[in-house]
Amino acid sequence: MDEPREIVESPEALVQRWLKGEVPATQLFGLSAEVAQSLAHHGYTLYEQGKYRRAQVIFEGLVAIDADNPDFQRMLASIYQMQGNWDAAYYRYTKVLASNPSDLFVLTNRGEVLLQLGRTQEAVEDLKKAVALDRQGAHPAARRARVLLGR
Repeated sequence: MDEPREIVESPEALVQRWLKGEVPATQLFGLSAEVAQSLAHHGYTLYEQGKYRRAQVIFEGLVAIDADNPDFQRMLASIYQMQGNWDAAYYRYTKVLASNPSDLFVLTNRGEVLLQLGRTQEAVEDLKKAVALDRQGAHPAARRARVLLGR
């Protein structure tokens, strides 16, 4: 008795489905969630060691494959911030806030970036939001926001 064969999709058809948003890039590139998380962990370790350029390469690759992942976007923004690449950091932090407007770390970090960009009023708005979200006054990012606001 013949075993049923698995029908394999052609690479061209898979790319077309990806372009239409029908399949995630991780499927297109064959990157499992476990491998992506392992890469992210390695990238974070490099970040912690101050090896920002190497960490940047990893997180730019991860963001290229999974642009909707806020953790990857957040790390890439932090790397850009540490490198003084203010415009790129602002862009990535803004992407994270689109999906999670209550992220205290991102609000505070984007506030710091906006200060660097000379956009003081917008910075104050982000920092005030971070402070307002920290009702107990215990969150480290909100404490940093208070310092930046001079409170």
